[in-house]
Amino acid sequence: MDSKNEPEESLDTTSAGADSTTTAVPMEDTNPSSSTESRQTSLTEPGLLPGETVVKEGKAAILFPSANEVFYNPVQEFNRDLTCAVITEFAREQLAQRGVRILVPGEKDRVVVQLSEEKNGTVDQEASEQPENEPQKEEEGDEKDYITASVGERCEQGLRVLEGLAASGLRSVRFALEVPGLKNITANDYSAKAAALIARNAQHNNVSHILQASQRDASMVMYEARGRKERYDVIDLDPYGSPSPFLDAAVQAVSEGGLLCITCTDMAVMAGNSGETCYSKYGSVSIKSKYCHEMALRIILHSLDQRAAVYQRYIEPLLSVSVDFYIRVFVRVKTGQSVVKNSASKQALLYNCVGCGAFHLQRMGKKMSQGKHMKYSAATGPPVGPNCEHCGQRHQLGGPVWAEPIHDNYICSEGSGCRFREPHPF
Repeated sequence: MDSKNEPEESLDTTSAGADSTTTAVPMEDTNPSSSTESRQTSLTEPGLLPGETVVKEGKAAILFPSANEVFYNPVQEFNRDLTCAVITEFAREQLAQRGVRILVPGEKDRVVVQLSEEKNGTVDQEASEQPENEPQKEEEGDEKDYITASVGERCEQGLRVLEGLAASGLRSVRFALEVPGLKNITANDYSAKAAALIARNAQHNNVSHILQASQRDASMVMYEARGRKERYDVIDLDPYGSPSPFLDAAVQAVSEGGLLCITCTDMAVMAGNSGETCYSKYGSVSIKSKYCHEMALRIILHSLDQRAAVYQRYIEPLLSVSVDFYIRVFVRVKTGQSVVKNSASKQALLYNCVGCGAFHLQRMGKKMSQGKHMKYSAATGPPVGPNCEHCGQRHQLGGPVWAEPIHDNYICSEGSGCRFREPHPF
C-alpha cells in the first residue's frame, strides 16, 4: 500500500438516509459563468413554491425546499460526476453484449470494453471518428447489428439502476439525463418528504418515464430483489456515515456481473480513531497510520468480499478513491464457488510499526497449484519479529484488509472511456 501523509478529516454524520450534509440556501446567482460549482437560483421559475431553491448541477435542475427537510452537499459533486462516468463505461461494456450501442453526447470515440477479459489481454475495442450521435458504419461480413441508446431515452434492453438513499433524487436525475442505455431508475428514500421531492424533481427534469420514486426501507427494497430476474444491474449507496447496514442486502440484490457503488463518510472510524467500532461495522480493526486512507479503502473492500462470499459471490474492484471526507468504491459482483475459495488468500492482517511506520502483510490463507487443481491451506506466519527490524519499536496489529489490487487497470487507463481529460462531458 502506498503511504499517504494526508491529515484525517472531521466528519458530520448527524443524519441518515440521504445523499449529503449541506443545505442549499436561496440566493441570487452572482456567478453565472462558473462551470465547476453548483449554481443556485431564487424563485424565478414557474411552478416553484415560496422559498424554494433550484440547484443546477450537471444537466439537472433540482428543486430544494427552504427548510432543512432534504439536504444537498456541493462537495460531493465530484462523487456524482465520477459515478456518471463509471456507469456510462459500465453500460457501454454490458450493453454491447446485449446488442446495444450507447451514444454519449460530445463523444467521438466508441470504445467497447470487456472488463472481465482485460487481465487476459483480450479486450474488445470498437472505435470510430463519427460526429456526435451519428451511428458507426458497420463493416461488411457477419458483424452484429446494434440498437442505439441515447441519453434521456428508455432502453428496453438497458440497465436497471437503484439509488437506495436518494434524498432529493439529484444523483438519479443526473443518471437519467447523462447516462445512456438505462431501462429504469428507482430512487428510494425512507423519508416521505424526500420521496415526494424525488417525484417532483423527476417531473421537473422530464425524466419521469425513466425515474420512479420509492418510499421504503432501502434494505427491504434490496432484499426483495434477490431473485435472479429482479436484481438490479447497478446499485448506488451513498449514506450519511457507514453503509454497513446495507451491504448484506446489496451483495445479494445486484445482478451477475453487476456494479455496486458504495460511499463511506465515517472516515474517523475507518482511519484508526476507533478501531473497535470499525471492527463491529466492517469486521476489520483500523489503525492510525500514514496510509490510513488507503487502508480505509481496503477495509470496505474486505467487508464487501466477506459478505458476498456468504452467498458464493465475490467482488472485482474497478475503481477506489479517497476524496475530501469520504471514500468511494466501484466493484463488480460475480458468482462462483471455486473463486470464492480464494477469498481467504485475498485478505491479510497488517503489522504496523508504531515507530517508523514500516508495515508487513500476513495473508489469511494460502493456495497452491497441484496440476489442474488448487490446494488451499492456512497461511504461516507471522512475517515479523516481536520488534521492528528497522527501529526496534513494537508492532500494532490491524485488519484483516483486502490485499489485492483496488483498481482495474483498464478503467484507470487512457484506453477506457472513463477518463478525465478535455473535452469531457463531466
